Amino acid sequence: MKLSQSAIERLLKIKWFSAVGKETSMPNVMFAMSLDEAQDFLADPQWENVTLEESNEISGYLATKHVTIFQEWNDVAKEAKVYFDNDISPKIPQLNDFDNLLLRQCVEWDVMHYLIEDFYSKKLTSPLFFNGLLSIYESGHIPCGWQGNWPKGQLVVY
Repeated sequence: MKLSQSAIERLLKIKWFSAVGKETSMPNVMFAMSLDEAQDFLADPQWENVTLEESNEISGYLATKHVTIFQEWNDVAKEAKVYFDNDISPKIPQLNDFDNLLLRQCVEWDVMHYLIEDFYSKKLTSPLFFNGLLSIYESGHIPCGWQGNWPKGQLVVY
């Protein structure tokens, strides 16, 4: 098994979406004011581009600086996918009046990349982007967008 037990235990403790719609006192985040606004941010290609860019940063860095261990990327990703499908996906609740397929896909992407990031964390520099997103999920909220031009701006949370 390539996934760390501590990362798995952390994911299993999350009470998914338990605080959506409730304002948060998290610093340096923008709060989406409605379910519709959160969905608009989540569906915005800008948010997809931000998370894709962060994934590419990780893989690009490892591919050039740590070639040997980077070869494990696909195996870690496959294990993360199986873990998500079997252990996390069943725990994710449906939100009324929301595109739950989009939401599930975004959570899957974030969780898989958190697990990959965790696997390589000793070789990466902080702060770890997907680890930060996981903290948002742990608070019961959904990281759903980015306001501003990446990397300047604010994370949007619902």
